[in-house]
Amino acid sequence: YRFRGTLPERTLFLWESVRQNEEMNIFPYVETCEISIDSTMPYELGILKPFLCQILPDVSVQSPHKALAERILLQLKDVEPLPDSLIEDGSLYKEFI
Repeated sequence: YRFRGTLPERTLFLWESVRQNEEMNIFPYVETCEISIDSTMPYELGILKPFLCQILPDVSVQSPHKALAERILLQLKDVEPLPDSLIEDGSLYKEFI
C-alpha cells in the first residue's frame, strides 16, 4: 500500500489467488520436504495491526472483500500493536509494512 500504491481491495483480491496457489502447490508437499522452515514470528500481527487498522476501514462497502476486511479487523481487536521500528532496516519483513 505504502510503496506500491496498491489499494487494500486489490491486495485482498490477489490474496485469494495466493492462498489457492499455496493450497495446490505448497501445502501438499510440505511433509515430503527434507527441510521445512516456518519463518513466522510471534510479533508480526502486532507490527501489522496499525497499518491494517488504517487502511482496511477504507475498503468500499460495495466491495466483495468488505466482509474479509471487517473480519481481519475484528480478529486484530485484541492484538497489542507494536512499533515497526522493531524491524531492522535490512529485514525482508519491511516489504510487508
